[in-house]
Amino acid sequence: MKNIPVTRSQQAVLTALRDQPDLVDIEALARHLGRHPNTLREHLVGLLRAGLIVRHAAPAEGRGRPRWLYGSTEVADVDENAELAAALAWRLAHRARDPLAAARDVSRRWARQIAERYAVSRQPTARAGRAQVVEVMDGLGYEPVPDAALDRVALMRCPLLQVAKDVPEVVCNVHLGLVEELLEASGGDRRRATLTPFAAPGRCDLRLMAPVTEEVRRAAFPSR
Repeated sequence: MKNIPVTRSQQAVLTALRDQPDLVDIEALARHLGRHPNTLREHLVGLLRAGLIVRHAAPAEGRGRPRWLYGSTEVADVDENAELAAALAWRLAHRARDPLAAARDVSRRWARQIAERYAVSRQPTARAGRAQVVEVMDGLGYEPVPDAALDRVALMRCPLLQVAKDVPEVVCNVHLGLVEELLEASGGDRRRATLTPFAAPGRCDLRLMAPVTEEVRRAAFPSR
């Protein structure tokens, strides 16, 4: 491996790749990091020269230049559930007759398993319920950063960048459904949960006390 210094920007790219169970293309990285693909391409070239990442050509999708997929040379430090969720999301998107309905069903079943694993229970106050939801999301690796009221929560890590980029309606609906179920199990109102995917570079925005209106609740997912 060549001894090439890694810049701060290159380190951000490397960290994102290390967090992923699958290879990631440059468009998914660009949306996650809020960078232009051309700028990221320069960072990826540097990381390739340093031997810190690998790249593979994606299966051909017609004529034109191949699409490159990137990954860290280190074993990804991801939860086993992320790999299963990635595979499941692809299957739902490409094989389910109604992907969104299937995503909602999956989120309900997944939430029951998660609730049991983390011993989620009805809390004495609404705030305690929101705190419990944030704690579970932290345990699942989303790196939540809540505000003082535990209402607005920035999710700083997406363990499924590539799948979320290719089939966002499936992945994000599974995530929203999970939060809705956890909020209800904690004694809250599931209708008050909303999720805005990729609200800012490296961040999705979760609300746990959104106004109870259909317009607000469906803002992020008009087709749901």
